Amino acid sequence: MFTKKNFLILIFVLILPFKLFSQDLINEFIRNKEVITFCGNEIRLDKSNLKERLEKEFFLYAFDKPQVMLWLKRSPRHFKHIEKILEENNLPEDLKYTAVVESALRTDIRSSRNAVGIWQFINPTAQLYGLEINKSYDERWDSVKSTKAASAYFKDLYEKFQNWELALAAYNIGEMRIERELESQKTESFYELILPEETMRYVFKIIAAKLIYENRNLLGFYLDKDDYYKSYETKEVKIYLDNTVPVSLASEVLGISFYKFRLFNPAVTGSYFKAGDNAVKIPENADTKEFLKNFKKLCNKWYKEHNIFYYTVEPGDSLIKISEQFEVLVKDILEWNKMDYSDYIYPGQQLIIKSRITKDFDN
Repeated sequence: MFTKKNFLILIFVLILPFKLFSQDLINEFIRNKEVITFCGNEIRLDKSNLKERLEKEFFLYAFDKPQVMLWLKRSPRHFKHIEKILEENNLPEDLKYTAVVESALRTDIRSSRNAVGIWQFINPTAQLYGLEINKSYDERWDSVKSTKAASAYFKDLYEKFQNWELALAAYNIGEMRIERELESQKTESFYELILPEETMRYVFKIIAAKLIYENRNLLGFYLDKDDYYKSYETKEVKIYLDNTVPVSLASEVLGISFYKFRLFNPAVTGSYFKAGDNAVKIPENADTKEFLKNFKKLCNKWYKEHNIFYYTVEPGDSLIKISEQFEVLVKDILEWNKMDYSDYIYPGQQLIIKSRITKDFDN
């Protein structure tokens, strides 16, 4: 009788050789590594404990197959434009693996420090390098624009340290900390610096990601062409608005779901486009002129259907009371007026309201 126990034994017998084979491949590969090239420089692994430090990160990545498979599958979606931007800036292509370590090439990731996007920019650094961040738009989520900012940052870091390992350590922990540690520890080498553990491991993680990506088939990470996730082929269109309108109008014009529109436009973070200039990504094969014409027509229709006016806040008013009065949502009032939930309203303040409800109010 074929029992459940027999079935499990059979599965074990069938799978074990493949598992051992995979482990042997990975062990043999790193065992024979004596010299590696990173950002154009040779690193000899027979020095000090460099091989031990690299092997730690390599094994932790290589034996976490699901995670590696996922970032490998995502790689075509980002590496194509990352490589192009790095080349345009005369930067080493190996820097692309920094994004693997930072985010596993996920565009939807936010850290506990509020670092955002595939390059994990914090707000001040992002704005320093020209990324727009406001309540309706955050370019840190945009893979192309954030890569351009990261490239500019890499250039500045390399100009300061003249060494890629130190530049990358500074990307992780900040240039002032690296400068201070170099001075206090009387060394010029990243590999001889004592830093917080995360930063000491950081460069080795990037090198490990490079080794796995460039030797993925040899290490047992087999993927067919169709296994890789498709990139979103889009083009950017500039739109100017006299007033805010729902983002969903753009997806309606394109005939796609709001969810898909947000996949094309991860930088569009609010529910409404802001008044003034906006950047929108539409499918590459969409007719730009037709989109702009139809979008303007739909916006005008929406303006007519919604009474847009200024409401003067009265004593005793609250956002909840105003929202009930005009049958709108509090979050929409906040969006229209570029406010946060923590902001207070006060008598005499004028609020933009968009409502079908017409009542007596002061303009």
